[in-house]
Amino acid sequence: MKQKRRLLAVANDGRKELLAQILEKEWDIINERYDEILGTDGTIDSVVEKFFAHKLLTRIGHAARGDIAAAYLLQQLKDDISLDCLVLLDAQVEGHEPYKRVLALSLFDASATWLPNYTTAITFFDALRGDM
Repeated sequence: MKQKRRLLAVANDGRKELLAQILEKEWDIINERYDEILGTDGTIDSVVEKFFAHKLLTRIGHAARGDIAAAYLLQQLKDDISLDCLVLLDAQVEGHEPYKRVLALSLFDASATWLPNYTTAITFFDALRGDM
């Protein structure tokens, strides 16, 4: 039985356009690889749904609540290697800095693959595709 693969997609408002560029460029491999895409409400609604409305999309909360939910998810799945995290944070964390810090620290503790920027994400997806 094939192991279910999940992609966690979280992007600050200042990084949502960058996330859209990654999803558009890597649509084929993301569509093939992942059974479910999880993300904060804002990220799913404003970016992910435009590309993957046909996928199972799981909204995990809005703004700070979503960041804490993502951190909790990472703790629950910290030994699960079937989760990849496309989490794009920027220096403009609005009023949610403590929550972003919790999320970032959770990424360090997880076994999941963390794709923190455009170059890392593109390199990762190219490697999966065999384009390296």
